Amino acid sequence: MVVDPETLHGKLYFFTPVVLLPMTPTSFLIVLCSIALLSLVAVSLANQREIKTRSIRAKLRTLKGKLESMEDLVIKLDKLLESRVIARLINEEIIDMAEGMIQLDRDATYLRATLSNAEQRANELNDEGAYREISRLVESDAQIARYQHAINEAGLLLKRLHASNKISQAELETFIGELSWCHLMVETISIIGQGQKSMKRKDPVSAQSFYKRARQTLIASSDSDPRRHRFIKEISELINNKRTSLSEDLMHENV
Repeated sequence: MVVDPETLHGKLYFFTPVVLLPMTPTSFLIVLCSIALLSLVAVSLANQREIKTRSIRAKLRTLKGKLESMEDLVIKLDKLLESRVIARLINEEIIDMAEGMIQLDRDATYLRATLSNAEQRANELNDEGAYREISRLVESDAQIARYQHAINEAGLLLKRLHASNKISQAELETFIGELSWCHLMVETISIIGQGQKSMKRKDPVSAQSFYKRARQTLIASSDSDPRRHRFIKEISELINNKRTSLSEDLMHENV
């Protein structure tokens, strides 16, 4: 292609050359410092994000443990208590906690499963008339201790709900009374159950020992439930061979 010299001259006339001035040591140092500063800021932001992520993960691990413990507590209480109100209240706390955890980690599928299970369980707990097997009878002292520990944990949780104004003082006192009686019954009925098993094995001496232990447990208790005195009376009648079993409303569990 042939370029017209005059046209080329016109283009060169409007061309402004860019002259790169040599960089002084001071300017070079400023550039290096700026790059270093930007690098430090980037690293700092990355570290902050990592710290925040680790903190969230640690918090979720802690909450997950509490969540699982509360789920186990609800299941235990629903097998021990005639009323489902306490189990229902704790299950509502599980729902609230799961929803809060999902806000921290929306990708955690296990949390959505936990929430779904709790919501389904809430529907079941709302049905007070549904058939369920309530049993305070366990097989060993270790099991008695585990169930009594669970009942104590329920009491502490209810006190926290009261402190958060989620239940009234009157409700708290009613619930604590219900848990206190259940705490006593888990031990008493389990001991009586061992005595009844001894009777089935034709070992009345061991049976008498268990019955006396159960009676002493009731006598030593400060529980204010009026059923306690009637329970003591009927166990005394068991010991004196005046009856072979307790009244159904005191002990419905079959051995």
